[in-house]
Amino acid sequence: MNEMNPMDDLTKINGVGKTTAARLTEAGWHSFAQLAEAQPEDLLKVPGLHTATAKRIIDQAQRIVSGHADTVEHLVGTLLPACDKLMAEVQGLMLGIGSRSDEALDDRFKRRLERETEKVLGSLQKVRSDLVDSLTRVGRGLAKVDRKLARLGATADPKTLRKGLKKARKTLEKSL
Repeated sequence: MNEMNPMDDLTKINGVGKTTAARLTEAGWHSFAQLAEAQPEDLLKVPGLHTATAKRIIDQAQRIVSGHADTVEHLVGTLLPACDKLMAEVQGLMLGIGSRSDEALDDRFKRRLERETEKVLGSLQKVRSDLVDSLTRVGRGLAKVDRKLARLGATADPKTLRKGLKKARKTLEKSL
């Protein structure tokens, strides 16, 4: 796939900006295929690269060449729908709260629960807008929240639901 291209856009590798791409190119590394076949020691000759960075660049180049790339476009294409799905789930929980007529839900508690749900939605909207800038961290945060929401379910008792939503919100806030 990319092996045929003698001059790939190396900035498609996560963590490789214009400066690092220029340094790689100056050192003779012009394509993903070349980088995929490199050894970390080979890349250490490039100014500013350390062993961990070299290994990560090689790993990502191998993924791109093999077609299993976690490019920014791919991650955004995966994480935006995941974020939208979580927003829909939280909105569903919010609708469930509004339709509940449990005696256990007094008006004050119901308002607090609704506020917490709105905060989670606000955090999800912020995550969605900042997605491109912090893909890895946000991806892990969304995965954690997805697991937490899956454990909660719509049948959770109100106190557990509020506590779970609060934990989900805090997880999202940490991922920002």
